[in-house]
Amino acid sequence: MLESFEYKGIFWLPRNPEELKAGTLKYTPEEGPLLELEGEPFTEQLEILFKVFYEPIILGITSDGKPVTLEDCIWYVPHFSLSPGYPLYWSTKIQPRNVYLGEHFQCRDKIKFKSISARYFYLDEWFASGVVTAKVEKDKVTVTSPLSLPLTLLYSNDKLKIYLQSNVQFGFTHFHPFQPRGVKIEETSWLRFELNESRNLRDFLSFILNIRDFLTFVMNNPANLVAMRGETENNKKVDIIADIPFFPTKLPRSTPQDILFSYEDVADRFHDILANWLGKTELLQPVYFLYTQILYNQANDPHQQLLSLTGALEALHLRSGNFAHKQKYTSCDKYEKICEELMNAIPEDTEADLRNKISEMLKYGNEKSLRKRLEDIIEYNKDILGWCSKETDIFLQKVIVTRNYYTHFDKNLEHQACKGSELGGLIQKLRLLLKLCLLRESGFTIEDITHMPSIQDEMKFLTGQNEILWE
Repeated sequence: MLESFEYKGIFWLPRNPEELKAGTLKYTPEEGPLLELEGEPFTEQLEILFKVFYEPIILGITSDGKPVTLEDCIWYVPHFSLSPGYPLYWSTKIQPRNVYLGEHFQCRDKIKFKSISARYFYLDEWFASGVVTAKVEKDKVTVTSPLSLPLTLLYSNDKLKIYLQSNVQFGFTHFHPFQPRGVKIEETSWLRFELNESRNLRDFLSFILNIRDFLTFVMNNPANLVAMRGETENNKKVDIIADIPFFPTKLPRSTPQDILFSYEDVADRFHDILANWLGKTELLQPVYFLYTQILYNQANDPHQQLLSLTGALEALHLRSGNFAHKQKYTSCDKYEKICEELMNAIPEDTEADLRNKISEMLKYGNEKSLRKRLEDIIEYNKDILGWCSKETDIFLQKVIVTRNYYTHFDKNLEHQACKGSELGGLIQKLRLLLKLCLLRESGFTIEDITHMPSIQDEMKFLTGQNEILWE
């Protein structure tokens, strides 16, 4: 969530509602939610004064009358100061994992929602619903918007439904006698998640964060959660502030050159694309994680980016059905015989530690190396890349040497490893490879991908029409 806030209020434990404490509930995207209590801690905490304390639920009411529930709270050691002749001053900091504004939940088991709606950074631009239109006629402007906006079903299976929900708000701006009066129109897009029964926040988050990763992949920039709003079983609307990492964005907004495709480009088959992404989550989770972490943490050291990308490509080759028939050099039966002969060939006086090491190495000897896996991936995308065999060989050699150097820091490889702008070029090519694979896993054809403007621009940049060359 992006908007910081600060509420003063009164707080208490559900089991002891008569003991009230004044405090301030704060939130910033960088620090997350924090409750600061003034005065002595609760009686129970005074008994274990110098220990960290856990409380599943804290309830409160803000100064503007809004009920609030804090979940999974960690109490830190209270701070107190003593000056001779003055009363003892106390303050306590409490870090809740989640905050629910708008409802009191007496225990964790009661925190359940029929649906949760989420706003993401870039979502408004990506969907571009255009429900508000303006028409200019001579000296008059007519703005049109429907009174009610229907939900658009984007995805559905036996457990989950995802809807697009557009909201429009009109207002006047006139806050100062000398300020011109104006009209403010705000159109926002939300994704509404509905499960087959009421569930807790954790069950919803697995899907909400998966869609965040999908949008981050599409936009090529962190699609942070802007806001979440839940609907309880008794139809109460609750604003949800969850302790979710906030990632700084590279740009204020993604440009058309960054975006892989817009919703309008794929509206007629968006359900199938999303079904592919969500359906392969369990299988390709390590790949999604390694790639999106690079996009979320764009200030990462380039050496770490290289290791993450090679790891993601290796995992994709190992897990994707597109490479299932290319996992071994030879059949398992044949390799078992090879291992037996190799072990029998070891001299009898070989030290036990060395014999064990050779045995462990042979266990994985039939698994393809990183070089072979990358060869398969390049071959799989050859109709898009158009790389010649010489380019592929040079690229593979640079990747393997550089990856091995930054993994083991072998001095013999140091002078061969890519550095500076050359390392940056290598990372861009690996990112392109992984991007192509993920697009194809999502159901895009070779023709679809070659006609994506962002892919075209990237291909031009990486195939010699720029300052970063293969050699």
